[in-house]
Amino acid sequence: MILNFSRRSFGTAALVANICASVAVAQRRDFREIVTSAGYDWEEYTVTTDDEYILKAFRITGKTGEAVSGEWKPPVLLMHGMFGEAESFVKNTVVTPPAFLMVDEGYDVWLGNNRGNRHSPGHRRLSQQDEAYWDFSVAEFGQYDLPAFINLVKSTTPTDKVILGGYSQGSTQIMYGLSKYEDSFYADNVSAFLAFAPCSKITNT
Repeated sequence: MILNFSRRSFGTAALVANICASVAVAQRRDFREIVTSAGYDWEEYTVTTDDEYILKAFRITGKTGEAVSGEWKPPVLLMHGMFGEAESFVKNTVVTPPAFLMVDEGYDVWLGNNRGNRHSPGHRRLSQQDEAYWDFSVAEFGQYDLPAFINLVKSTTPTDKVILGGYSQGSTQIMYGLSKYEDSFYADNVSAFLAFAPCSKITNT
């Protein structure tokens, strides 16, 4: 799969998707509702990137009512696909969604939301009405958003490295980060990378 987005057109497309998501939000269940109704407990976190975007992350801590063992669970951070959100990993009604499968297998599951989606609309100086807000591409996801989430997981859990899982665009931002910042950041902070339906080539970003 090849994406041929310029930085400006990528941000514009993200804006359109955000508007569509806002229109449809009343017609679909929110992450919190989905996870709660499935019988799992969750936590919500906010983190700010080095370029001042304010992002939301969710954590599924276990099944509701389940005794807390106190044992260390390996943390895994899941990143959604293009125009997606954390719900992508929990809303399958046909089979058990991947996030729940991982929790059931003993993983500490975290789910990130890239800048511009409905969970991560904030910025310290800009609003979504500002054109400059949307001046980003997958490169910024791998350079800023992903490290912010990884640092959040590491600062909240007793772990040295995080397992990354990315679906489509989620895998792309991870591959971008690994290719550009492996030595300066990712090698010391990531233990494994799971690529689901990976998209590996992007031109003109």
